[in-house]
Amino acid sequence: MNEFLNNKIYKFLMWFFIIISIVHVIYATVTMRGMYLDGAFYILDQLNRYSNGIYTITSCSDHPRFFILTLLQSPSIIAYSILHIHNKFALMMIFSCSMFLLPLLALWWNYVLIKKTKRLDIFYWSLFSYSLIIITFSIFSIVECILGSMLHFVLWNYLAMGGGKYNKRDIALITFLIIVMFGTFEYVIILGLIFFIASLLYAKQEENIKNKAVKLYIGIGALGASIFNLIFVLNVPNEKWEIIRFFNEIYVTLPHIFNINFSISLITILMLCILIYKKRKIDFKLTLLFISLFILNFIRILYCISTSLNPMYEQALRVIACFALPIIFTIILIFDILKKEQNYIKLTNYICIVLICGIFQTAWQLVDTYYWNKNIQYMKSELNKTQDLLYIPSEHEEISSLYNSNLRRYIWHRMYAATSIVFSESYEQKTLLVNYDYNYEPMQGHHREYLYVVDNTTIAIPWEKFNIKNKFWDLTKCADALQKYDIEHNINQDK
Repeated sequence: MNEFLNNKIYKFLMWFFIIISIVHVIYATVTMRGMYLDGAFYILDQLNRYSNGIYTITSCSDHPRFFILTLLQSPSIIAYSILHIHNKFALMMIFSCSMFLLPLLALWWNYVLIKKTKRLDIFYWSLFSYSLIIITFSIFSIVECILGSMLHFVLWNYLAMGGGKYNKRDIALITFLIIVMFGTFEYVIILGLIFFIASLLYAKQEENIKNKAVKLYIGIGALGASIFNLIFVLNVPNEKWEIIRFFNEIYVTLPHIFNINFSISLITILMLCILIYKKRKIDFKLTLLFISLFILNFIRILYCISTSLNPMYEQALRVIACFALPIIFTIILIFDILKKEQNYIKLTNYICIVLICGIFQTAWQLVDTYYWNKNIQYMKSELNKTQDLLYIPSEHEEISSLYNSNLRRYIWHRMYAATSIVFSESYEQKTLLVNYDYNYEPMQGHHREYLYVVDNTTIAIPWEKFNIKNKFWDLTKCADALQKYDIEHNINQDK
């Protein structure tokens, strides 16, 4: 371990990674980037619940992601109910901070744990997964595996621990990590089985009866999470459709793969292959060469930004995680089966390359946040220009449209209303942003059918029903205008 901890290049890169990650979290927090897409709905639902004296997490209580959402939303719930922070924008910042800070804290937890488990390889693979895969789609902040995957590496670190004994604190933390596994959803169906097989191997190698029992406890818990998520997918028709949609998204994204942030990960994989093939030890000159290549690629994708910067492409990359993460855990297991000894010098070299990737991927997140903020400011300026109670862009002029490359596409039409409400600076909503009804067909993905006035006190906004008036907003005039518009255009009259 000393070869790793005392390596000067590693120390420099690690501190650089930590500093730029802190900058990223702060920038994402103050710009409230957690409000992208589903985030706007989640905070809207939270604020509505607070107004009704309900201090629980937002919807999805009938979905496995409930466990992860509980972790992500707990800080804002605590801020409101216990710390009495009732400012809407402060709560949005806290919500956003938890989105981007918690995965990094989980990564740090894994780093701290290697001092006890001596499993540097597990830390390497967790850093690899974060830097090359997870962070690439973190614009889409509400994804279970962004936080869940980092915690799974911590759980594997506990599982693979040899020599020392598990104490009560360890068992409590392991129980927490198993519960989280139930809520990570898609790829846990496979991963839980891998954990179970690994637990049998590690338990067989363990002499201490108590340690053996803990390892089997982890394996059985992970297998339970796998079965739980499998049953959910088989019994919920929409989830089968979601899998098909994931593949469609990645198919659309593939032509752009070399012009988006994933190109940074592809270059990293190439560099790791060169390092392994040439059996080179990383030094200052090689580090400088690799950094130069990353800079050139970063400039290249910045040059393509007007056509290729699209969060739709980035969020589609989450499909890669569903396949890559089970493979990575399988590789760790295979190396343990083969009883390969850890080469700390080689692992340090690989970690340095992955840290460079993490630095540049985080730098790209700063670019993403810049354009997210730019688009929000554009939305607010457009709403301030109009005197109308409803702002209804046409399909080919919508703020997040694929047809308009200048507007950066950082707000999705189904979240128009929620986004305009949460970012409104006045209590009385002056203008409600309404997703288009051009060629209106309810189930064609426009989601206009989910936005309608229920009665005098309630309005439906994708995907829940909300108070028209509460302590955070007054939508009375906008709701009246929406109801009038729908009657005139024969929209949602069957509700």
